[in-house]
Amino acid sequence: MDIGKSIQTEKKFGFTLAEVLITLAIIGVVAAMTIPTIMNKYQQKVAETRLMKFYNVMNNAIALSEIDNGKKEKWPEFWEYTDPCSKATAYSENCLTRNFDKFFKPYLKISHISYLEETLGSPGGLLVNLPDGSAFNFKYFGETFIFYPIGSHATDEKHQIEDKDYFRFTFYPIKSLNTERNKYLQGKGLEPNIPYEWDGNEESLPCLVKAKLNGWKFPDDCNPWK
Repeated sequence: MDIGKSIQTEKKFGFTLAEVLITLAIIGVVAAMTIPTIMNKYQQKVAETRLMKFYNVMNNAIALSEIDNGKKEKWPEFWEYTDPCSKATAYSENCLTRNFDKFFKPYLKISHISYLEETLGSPGGLLVNLPDGSAFNFKYFGETFIFYPIGSHATDEKHQIEDKDYFRFTFYPIKSLNTERNKYLQGKGLEPNIPYEWDGNEESLPCLVKAKLNGWKFPDDCNPWK
């Protein structure tokens, strides 16, 4: 047996330090390019899935509440939010707890409820944590719902980007508003918020409304994870 040839053959199957370092560098570059994309896709999927679930769960709860409290369109005849609340107490813990406990809590599965003194630069609301890890802020009588697909973002100032970290919904079903947004809100339950100043142009609809109309998939023109 030729020992010299055997040693030379074994050397051919090894890698030099330079080759290993180059390979690791290439892997690092590829990972740096692909991991953010993968994470964004994952975050988008979580948000879209939980948004659809939240919308369905809340509107199912409203439908059940109507059996006990009367038709939501009859507000304030039945769904009386402003008694004993007033505009001065619309953000108070007592007012919000009274309305939430009567109209929503019995019809939802909830992990935890707490009161926040301030959220997103405005007076606070009830923070309602849900079993799937999401949460929502119940504000201003209960007309405004701020939904967080990741519940911990509700108290994390680093995650306060609208239509990415949190999403605004409105519960205002009565038929007394005379604005362009009526057709999206009146006579309905919980719906994506549309500002009063909306001009009626469908192209300028908020991204959350576009996502809902698109089967809870954010279109490319307003996708915050792109």
